[in-house]
Amino acid sequence: MLAIEMLPAGHGDALVVEYGAGSQRHRLLVDAGTFHSWSDVRARLLARRDPSYEVFVVTHVDEDHIGGAIALLDDPVLRDRVDQIWFNG
Repeated sequence: MLAIEMLPAGHGDALVVEYGAGSQRHRLLVDAGTFHSWSDVRARLLARRDPSYEVFVVTHVDEDHIGGAIALLDDPVLRDRVDQIWFNG
């Protein structure tokens, strides 16, 4: 199984990528949208009720990719769901 959900990131990027099945299901979070779209991205992530994300990938530092990343890492609920952070810096 492979599924990609585009989160409501406005003019930014935020994706949840899932692959595998059953106990072998894996979830990745790629970027987190803009600072201004963070509340919508956050609401969708909470609604998904994913227990964790193996990797949070921050692709680059343009605001449409990293604005929400800073907010995510400041969020006491969601930051604890991220196991690793990968940054191409």
